[in-house]
Amino acid sequence: MLVRTETAFIHRNKSVFFVSLIVFLILFLLSAMTPMVTDDYSYSFNWADWTRISSITQIFESMAAHRQLHNGRVFAHGLVQLFLFLPRMIYVIMNAGCGVLLCVLTARLIFTESETDQFFLLLFGALFVISFTPAFGENYLWLDGSINYFWNIAFSFLFLLPFFMDFLNRPLKKSRWIVVLRCFLAFWTGAYSESMSLVVLAIAVLLWICSWMRDRRCNMVFLTWILCSALGYLYLMMSPLTSELVGTLKTAALGYRFRELFRMITKYLIWPYLFFAVLLTLSVWFHAESRRILLSCLLFLSGLASLASFLFSAYVVPRHFCFPVFFTMLSCLLLLSSLCGVEKALYSRVAVAVVSVLFVLQFPVGVLDVAVSWHKQEVRLQQIQAALDAGEKSIVLENYYPYTSYAIPFYADSKNASGWPNADIARYYGLDAVFGVDPPEEG
Repeated sequence: MLVRTETAFIHRNKSVFFVSLIVFLILFLLSAMTPMVTDDYSYSFNWADWTRISSITQIFESMAAHRQLHNGRVFAHGLVQLFLFLPRMIYVIMNAGCGVLLCVLTARLIFTESETDQFFLLLFGALFVISFTPAFGENYLWLDGSINYFWNIAFSFLFLLPFFMDFLNRPLKKSRWIVVLRCFLAFWTGAYSESMSLVVLAIAVLLWICSWMRDRRCNMVFLTWILCSALGYLYLMMSPLTSELVGTLKTAALGYRFRELFRMITKYLIWPYLFFAVLLTLSVWFHAESRRILLSCLLFLSGLASLASFLFSAYVVPRHFCFPVFFTMLSCLLLLSSLCGVEKALYSRVAVAVVSVLFVLQFPVGVLDVAVSWHKQEVRLQQIQAALDAGEKSIVLENYYPYTSYAIPFYADSKNASGWPNADIARYYGLDAVFGVDPPEEG
């Protein structure tokens, strides 16, 4: 009976199952080959006394110290410390499982009557994220980076899904336990990230207001979740050193960051934004479902808002573009699903064909880059073990600079053994000093 039930479930959701399996295998294999670098070494230690984490209970005092010494992102970094302490394979499985969760949530959001349409839309979403995320390895494969960004997206999506479903007039499961559990999820999501959490909270508030105006009554459940999320964000921002993440607010500095941000948007987001512009035009032209179009525009603008917050940040790097890429992908999927609803499914096939070309031109080289970075890590570990066996306490390791966005760099300073990340790498392996050296130039 159980086998027949599982078979029936898979048959009704073949597209979700198949795309989820592809995503799981990609994330599983590439996460397993992505080595430890930089912050992974730092978060292997208890920030309270800088000894190696040897029990889960130490993580609590470590994060209490982290909140005072660095920033208030203790939930994200607490998970980082937990999975650095546990066997590596647990993180690899959980990270791949996070991709499956996003596939399931996305299928719930886009909701198409046709199984074929759903397959093409989910495939488009997966290829879109893999092809267009500027620092895919740092955001989705690297332990510290994926928990801070990839998992943040999953928590945020899970929190926002009831708001999305309500706005699209879809049925929602309601039970006291779900409401209570989502209160904890709301606080967790609000306290997870300085930039992303505020945008997610704003989306929830806007959709709650829309619900109030439509139904002419206040949805108290939604309001409770919003208040819990706001409390989480307040907890995050009350960390004593959070202000250090804010850059100078002088006019010249803001002007420079504005110019730099648009340069990076032009470099990294031109393709995603072109996809959105074309699909939005088609959806409006063919009079597709207005609510899907409106929600799509809201998510697109939310991605822009997450970037706008970096105008006031001390720095912006390619991995910060993870959120707008994902939001733009959801926006495009909502538009494609709306086109399918007015019998214009051909455009979803064309979209998959275009993004497939970009995927094929990037992904194989990216996998090779990840494999090379894994091999370099194996060489480093052998070199470290040989030094320890010989009683040596100082070592020079070769840095690695990836040539695609799929692998992550390994680097150590060539002169300052007491700085970051050299000191943490040395302490992790039981050495007195670690130095880095750049590889010889190719060719």
